[in-house]
Amino acid sequence: MPGTLLSTLILGEVAGKNGAIHAYDRMVWTVRSGFLTLLFGGWGLLLKSLVELPSIGSTQYGIVGAMLCLSIALAIGARAIDLNYVRRKFRVIDALNRLLQLLASHEISYFEESDAGKAAILPYLKVAGDSESKSYEIAGYSGEKRVGQLIYTAPLVGISIGMGLIVLLRSVL
Repeated sequence: MPGTLLSTLILGEVAGKNGAIHAYDRMVWTVRSGFLTLLFGGWGLLLKSLVELPSIGSTQYGIVGAMLCLSIALAIGARAIDLNYVRRKFRVIDALNRLLQLLASHEISYFEESDAGKAAILPYLKVAGDSESKSYEIAGYSGEKRVGQLIYTAPLVGISIGMGLIVLLRSVL
């Protein structure tokens, strides 16, 4: 049976939402891995140069302080981008879940032939990620949000502790 325009739109919407979820996931992990690469690459180079110096002076402390400020700024910016993509991704997940639930509860002819069916399906035939809704607050979102928080805070805490230990050890030795 050839598909009607509506059934073609519905199938396209399901495929599009699946594709969007994967695209948002790729964007999130690109931001996260890029942040970690920049952060640890920059700090690795700085630490290497500090270890090679015979002593740490006020200029080096200033450089470390500036690097820490830049790292915090980078983390704040990357976290904002990350959270935006995660929210968009989960809006689409919610919309896809609701669309599939609706489709599973009715025959396709219901959506094609009745005004109630058309009205029921219409809200799902739109872009979900860009909405201003809080529909992203579904199962899985809080875990994904925690992972993001950990990725952007744990390295900064570790770097701060590590730099404190280097300064302490250098002053003792």
